[in-house]
Amino acid sequence: MTVDLAGLRTALVTGASSGIGRALAEALAARGHDLVLVARDRTRLEALAERVRQQHAVGVEVLVADLTDPDGVARVGTRLTQTERPVDLVVNNAGDTVDASLGDVDVERLRRHVALNLGAVLTLTRTALPAMVARGRGAVVNVASVDVFVCKAGPAAVYSAGKVWVTVLTESLAQELRGTGVHAMALCPGLTDTEFSERNEVGETAPRRLGARSWSPADMADACLGDLARGRVVSVPGVRFRVTATLGRLVPYRPLGVLPTLARRRRSGLAGVDSRRALITSADSDLGGAVVRALLAAGTEVVLVGRTEDRMARLVESLGSAEQQAVEVVVADLAEPSDREDVCRRLRDQDRPVDLVVLGVERPSSSTSFSGTPLDVLQSELQAGPMAALEVLRAALSAMSAGGGGRIVTLPDAAGLDPGQSPTDAFLLSLTRSLGIGVLGSKVDVVAVIPPRSGALSRHSRREITGATRSGSLVVAPPRVALFDLACRVVPRAVRRRLATLIRR
Repeated sequence: MTVDLAGLRTALVTGASSGIGRALAEALAARGHDLVLVARDRTRLEALAERVRQQHAVGVEVLVADLTDPDGVARVGTRLTQTERPVDLVVNNAGDTVDASLGDVDVERLRRHVALNLGAVLTLTRTALPAMVARGRGAVVNVASVDVFVCKAGPAAVYSAGKVWVTVLTESLAQELRGTGVHAMALCPGLTDTEFSERNEVGETAPRRLGARSWSPADMADACLGDLARGRVVSVPGVRFRVTATLGRLVPYRPLGVLPTLARRRRSGLAGVDSRRALITSADSDLGGAVVRALLAAGTEVVLVGRTEDRMARLVESLGSAEQQAVEVVVADLAEPSDREDVCRRLRDQDRPVDLVVLGVERPSSSTSFSGTPLDVLQSELQAGPMAALEVLRAALSAMSAGGGGRIVTLPDAAGLDPGQSPTDAFLLSLTRSLGIGVLGSKVDVVAVIPPRSGALSRHSRREITGATRSGSLVVAPPRVALFDLACRVVPRAVRRRLATLIRR
């Protein structure tokens, strides 16, 4: 679908005080749109508003809000629900990055990062959509990054994984909104001359090494609005950046095992080391139960983490008496910060060290559409998914690095391979790949194991988790999942959906 920008009379832009956000605000004003400018810096916002009013004679509102603060997000949400001056275009541009690798970053800093880069995007998008759909017009632009198409280690790993989540969420929304008159687009800018890029060194990717020029924010804004008018779902301005994006999406996860990482992993000395004690999250799920039984059969003590006490009790009761002696139970809802801290405290316990973490994540319990799911449920899923994954992985990396080392296995679903299907699983895959590269040569190993279907483990996956074999790959998947991974890059979506159904049988 094409988007009639002239019909989108009022635009709300977050992060409007500088960089791409300010350029988008100016470009929209030049096209005659009224503006709602959102940022923390009142002085900059007022100066921008005054300049725009004088140059373009449009209406401009200034809304000072800190989007890492729930109260700030709520104030912006209130403006989005006003009916007398409806907002037709939302640009979620505000964002930041973390200043350290995941194992070293402060947990409160990490939470603020997720609140801004993921939580604010989710909340403002969900708040704006119902009224837009009811009016039959509207658009949402979520600013991501070209980094979503490449694998970034170090401090950029968390930022890149978050932008993957934003991009996949936007692709999913674009599918859901077809025929409503409302459109969603992810802007994935490459090198851009902004304060954010200079401050955080964002954009140190393949295009920079190939000599790609930096874009001005004004050029990026014009390209963004042009792609929005054309109805694109993912906008990657610039030929070299589009080449990077295309190559990134054409490279399947599976062949990573044949890269030099294989030899580097084996030199780390982890191959063939048996785990003594493992912690499994989402142990009360079918897949978690299968992992627990596989590890107990391999002689590993297990710490079970799950939020459903009765299901955990039934799992323990189903085990033999000898196996029950090797089980420790932690009842925790990972959507709650205090419960996440309990799990992280257990990981930091050096008197009973955990040398294997198997990370399963909570996923939506129903197939209800994004617009049809209550906001509090979506926010809880964000906390139980990406936020919980980050905090648990942070604690595990820190504890294992300080102790005797260990192994981290994540369990993303195959849906994370398919653009627009599962933001949480795509986030987990991206984060695992980046962390796996970042720890190469250290005494910590990180790998993603994709099960063949929900609630089941293949023989190969079971051996990888228990340590009976070590493939050396960053992502381990059975052949039919690897085939689906390849299909996600070269075949139409309708065919991919059929393949997704087949691999789960």
